Amino acid sequence: MVNNNFNRGQSSRRYTRWLPALLAFLALPAWAQQYYDPGILQTPITSMPSGFAAEGIRLGSFVLTPALDLAVEDHDNIYYENQDEVSDVIYHIRPKVGLSSGWSRHALSMAVIGDFARFQDNSSEDYDDLMLTLDGRIDVKRGSYFTAATGVLLLHEDRSSPEDPGGSEPTDFSYRNYKLGYHHNFNRLTAALSFGRNEWDYDNNIDEDGEIIDNTDRDRTNDSLGLRMDYLVAPQRKVFLALNSNTVKYDLPADEAGFARDSDGYQVRGGLAMDISGVLTGDIYAQYLSQDYDDPRFPNESGASFGLGLDWSPSRLTGVSFRIEQSVLETTQEFSSGYLSTLYAARLQHELRRWLLFHARISYTDNEYGLAADAPADALADTQIVRAGLGLSYLVNRHAKLTFGYTFEDQDANLETSHYQANRIYLVLGLEL
Repeated sequence: MVNNNFNRGQSSRRYTRWLPALLAFLALPAWAQQYYDPGILQTPITSMPSGFAAEGIRLGSFVLTPALDLAVEDHDNIYYENQDEVSDVIYHIRPKVGLSSGWSRHALSMAVIGDFARFQDNSSEDYDDLMLTLDGRIDVKRGSYFTAATGVLLLHEDRSSPEDPGGSEPTDFSYRNYKLGYHHNFNRLTAALSFGRNEWDYDNNIDEDGEIIDNTDRDRTNDSLGLRMDYLVAPQRKVFLALNSNTVKYDLPADEAGFARDSDGYQVRGGLAMDISGVLTGDIYAQYLSQDYDDPRFPNESGASFGLGLDWSPSRLTGVSFRIEQSVLETTQEFSSGYLSTLYAARLQHELRRWLLFHARISYTDNEYGLAADAPADALADTQIVRAGLGLSYLVNRHAKLTFGYTFEDQDANLETSHYQANRIYLVLGLEL
């Protein structure tokens, strides 16, 4: 994960604009479950050229940044089936409001983002997503500060998720996170201690026969404790060691199949954090992770890997991001304890003109499920997902932009019924004060 310690002095307005996506990104390893890119977080433009960034509205010592996206997309496989695909046109309204402080010391930021989607032919798939975030910092002295953050996400479970119970409507769920931290500077050595809690609460659903789908056994919490130490070995170069532990606790002692899904795990990560004149920033690291499950029938997950989160600016017109991440994620698939997910991703933005941006992204995800010894041959054991997209954004002025894009998704798996392909074309009008 990219280390932001080098850039803590960035403007509060920019901090607020990217706060919601940042908070959700930080939580992804904990709650993704293949839900890596919900519509509420889609931001094809990673950075705005100078002269086109909205300035917001000054309210005393705060800056208000209201925005609205109006989008339409053509989706050729809304249920992500391997045959008899159903296509539809989807209309989105995405309001966004950010508020950030402009204080010389301390910081406070708040944001609300919504995604209200309506399907032209399949109204049962309509959804209303909402995300609220609050983030603050209390400065103690130069280089030392307390942080606190919380977020409430009211989302729908995407039909591409293998966890989808197949209800007559998408399954609604809430995700809440809380995080406290303290960062202290000991000259060349800095240390950051953090505690976090993530909570999931899934609504029940109804199947095609009108029977209730009980999702109570999916509700859970994840408590985590982390310590990261960075040592400055050269200007803008740090070596770091990060230690993290987690405890996953389900609301019910066992699910409907009788499996106890509680677990404890840890992660050890060490590497190099860098900022090379703003051209190359981020982390490169090696890690070892382990997750032990209470149910003796479940295999434990463990392994060593390397990862990175790098932002590269080969020129003033081009920005590229790379990410390699491996995590142990939760699943409620019968006979499976969890899965080891490895993500490889790259993203590009290039200014063809100051007012015309080209952007592209590609990722490959490999998910390996830990199966119980008595798992049948038709249990889901692995999935491989390729996602790709490209688009153009026309910047009308500071307050309006138009984005056209295309995305492709392909999933392969050990089960033929889990194979699918999906193509999406979208057009977005973005407005911001």
